[in-house]
Amino acid sequence: MAERDLVWEHGENKHPGFRCKYCLREKKGGGATRFKEHLAGRGREVVHCDHVPVEVRDYFRCELDRIQGRKKAIAEEKYRKEQAASHIDLTSDDELAEAIALSKAEAEFRRRTGDRYGHGGGSGSGGGSGGIKVSLGELLR
Repeated sequence: MAERDLVWEHGENKHPGFRCKYCLREKKGGGATRFKEHLAGRGREVVHCDHVPVEVRDYFRCELDRIQGRKKAIAEEKYRKEQAASHIDLTSDDELAEAIALSKAEAEFRRRTGDRYGHGGGSGSGGGSGGIKVSLGELLR
């Protein structure tokens, strides 16, 4: 059985939505995070509770900060994994400069050929064969 979120001790889960036990306001949409934003006095498109006790407000502000920090850490880890998967070994300044130059050359190639997405074909290519087939190495020669 899933653990019940502590936020529901401060109101009623109307699924979807909530009812705050402090201000008695009902929200027809949203869930635990939206209710935490209501209690914390943060968030867009949510009415902030004027009657929530200070310690409850502060607790949920910290909770929202913790959640945001976790999301940021997950995004950073995903970025690191994508960089590792790209097989670019940038162990020296020369290799870093070369990778930057290749990236700029690829952008220039895409600009010249009208290929914004790296598909190899220009507009009107039918999304497949018959497009411009020039490698980045050929462009740099």
